[in-house]
Order: sequence, then C-alpha cells, then structure tokens
Amino acid sequence: ELEKQAKDEKDKNLNQDLSKKLDELLKLQKENKEKKEDKKSQDKKWDELLKADDKNILNQFDLNKMKKQEEQQGKKQVKDEKEFAVFQVDKNFYNIINKDGKTTVYMDVKTYVDQGRTMIPVRYIAYTLGFNVEYDNSTREAIFSNKENNILAKKTLRLNIDTGVMNDSDGKVYNSDVKPVIINGRIHASISNIAKAFGASHGDIKDGKNQTIEWDNTRKAVYVFKNVK
Repeated sequence: ELEKQAKDEKDKNLNQDLSKKLDELLKLQKENKEKKEDKKSQDKKWDELLKADDKNILNQFDLNKMKKQEEQQGKKQVKDEKEFAVFQVDKNFYNIINKDGKTTVYMDVKTYVDQGRTMIPVRYIAYTLGFNVEYDNSTREAIFSNKENNILAKKTLRLNIDTGVMNDSDGKVYNSDVKPVIINGRIHASISNIAKAFGASHGDIKDGKNQTIEWDNTRKAVYVFKNVK
C-alpha cells in the first residue's frame, strides 16, 4: 500500500511538472507570436505612412520650375521628373515612387548611418541617381559615370574605397567625410558625398527647399530626387 501511495505521489508530481512546462511553452509561443505580429504591424504602419505621404511629397516639388530649367538648358523635358527613391535606415530594401506608383527593390544588405551620413551600397546609389558604376580592383576604386542624368554634371568620379578620396574627370578632388565600408562584400558609401561631387544639393525634407538628397529625421529615411539639383 505504501509503495502504491509513493508511486501515485510521484506520478502526481510528474504531471504537475509536465503541466507547468506546457504552460511555460504556451506562454513563450504566445510571446513570440506577439513579437512577430508587432513587427508585421510596424512594417505595415511604415508602408501605410509612406503611401499616405507620397502624394504630399510629390506635390512639394515645383514641376514648372523643373520644366523651366530644362528649357534653359535647351534639352527636352526629363522623363518622370518627380520620381524619387526612399531608403529607410536599418532596412534591406528601398522604394521607388513615381506617378505610376511604388516599386520595392530588395538589397542583400541594410542601409545604416555613420557619423551623420547615410551609408548605402554604391550599386544602389548609382541606380537611384541615374549613374553607372563599376569597380576597378587594381586601383580599389568605385567608378561612377553620369551619362543619362541631364540634371547633374556629366562626368566620371573615382572613389577610393580605402581613403574616401574622390577624383573626377574634370581634375577636381573631393574628400569624403566618412570612409567607405565593405559589408558582406558590398561597398557602402555616403550618398550625399557622392551626389555632391556631381553638383547635387542636400538638406532636410522639412526645410521647404527642393534638393537632390533629403533627410527625414522622423522616419529615419533618406529621399533621393535624381531629377532635382
């Protein structure tokens, strides 16, 4: 009889332990699910916020001013003059916005900020500014060429990925205030430093000025208007 009572007590304790572990497991699963749902909610909120602001940002830029600039240069109107790209800090994608809607482009690395500069893989810097980019391994230089963007200077810029020194085809030398960084085989550089070397402007999205590179501190995002100087 005593042996049976001991066995029953042991089974009871075992069941209690199993029940406790099951409760802990269910609690952990619930917490993980809530974290995933919270992340999805944040991503959805960002996407909705972007959509809500797209029209306002597009309307912020003076189309007539851009047309006038084109007429003065004796060139035909730039296609999609209101097109812009949006890179959000710590995201591995960026969005291209134009009159036809939004296109999302995914990257294998994330955008980040270093010493107040937004660091983006040079390939995507080139894409969003309308440039070509190649890498010369013998000189360790990223070579940007502007052949299509009619707003920014038509020239070639060589960026040394070790020193951050930039030399252009006009004989000018520029020094990047943040050196390029290689992450997962991708060369990251300051987009504002590259753009400025081609005569681009940069500033804050809220300063009321039309600029090539615009920083939005609220969203921690950078806007690239390739057809604005």
